[in-house]
Amino acid sequence: MYTHPVIVLYISVFSVFLEQVSCLKCKECDSPDQPQCPVVKDRDCGPGFDACVTFTGNFVDQSGKSFAGNTVRSCGTLQKLQLISKDIGKDRCTNVNNAKDPETGSTFSGRFCLCSSELCNATGSSSMVMYSMFTVLTCLLLAGLISTH
Repeated sequence: MYTHPVIVLYISVFSVFLEQVSCLKCKECDSPDQPQCPVVKDRDCGPGFDACVTFTGNFVDQSGKSFAGNTVRSCGTLQKLQLISKDIGKDRCTNVNNAKDPETGSTFSGRFCLCSSELCNATGSSSMVMYSMFTVLTCLLLAGLISTH
């Protein structure tokens, strides 16, 4: 039985893609008192987390302490972040202005970026790279199947 090499490559990459979705790992820097996240580490998010989050801007925490111009990276859940703003969505960035977290009382003004692939919230990274690879491989698979018939 002949197995087309494009199919083998596609299955291999698709398996890696599924593994990343089921076991999310994000960059984490939750030191709001240190602007621009000087120390960033990898964190296994655990069950229930479905997004990596980067917030850049100003916020006031539940104690009333203000943090200006900071970047925070962490694991998150779309459902909880949409309590802050219903416009927040996966694999995109959303600007908010004086948006309040009803659970903590913190207020945010800035930009929330959510992504859903492994370590996608690293500085300068984009989850679109994984989706682009997936799309290209799908096209290669289809082209390979069409050309063999």
